[in-house]
Amino acid sequence: MRKISLILVFILANLNVFSEGKVLRYQNYIYEKDIESVTLSKGTEIYNPMAIIALNGTEKLTLIFDELKNTNSFYQFSFVHCDAAWNPSNLQTTEYVSGNQMENIAKTSYSTNTFQKYVRYQSTFPTDEMKITKSGNYLLKVFRNFEESDLVITRRFMVIDNKTRMNGVVSAASDPAVRFSKHEIDFTADYKE
Repeated sequence: MRKISLILVFILANLNVFSEGKVLRYQNYIYEKDIESVTLSKGTEIYNPMAIIALNGTEKLTLIFDELKNTNSFYQFSFVHCDAAWNPSNLQTTEYVSGNQMENIAKTSYSTNTFQKYVRYQSTFPTDEMKITKSGNYLLKVFRNFEESDLVITRRFMVIDNKTRMNGVVSAASDPAVRFSKHEIDFTADYKE
């Protein structure tokens, strides 16, 4: 009887682990084995690993990833505002996103003449329907069928608010002893209040 109860406890413990779903990680992470070639950058022509855009600017980030199968899935994405240590902030979504709280990834293309069949997904943000209103660190969450717990990808990006402008002027060192081996840089800071 004791042996059966131990086996039952073991089975229930394992069922509980698998039924909890995917744990959200506040880092760049792929949750599905069929997802490959994930990029998040400013441009699609040349990969720029710095996923940084200016608040209220014209720059956009583009997410591209491949799913290794020959039928498409229905994916959406949303954002999580994070603090400096990439932990979730205490802001509500409506405090940092204007418009839609989530968007569909609608642009898809299918592989042709390839050994491995795949579907390429692409989405660009922010859009007119989903604007970011606060600067800071963000986590992009990609999930399936409007179910935010069915995570597929997470990617970090930053939104900066340019309030300070730094200018520098390089000249020869004013100390004659190091005039031919060192430089002097004079900085000016222009900040908005």
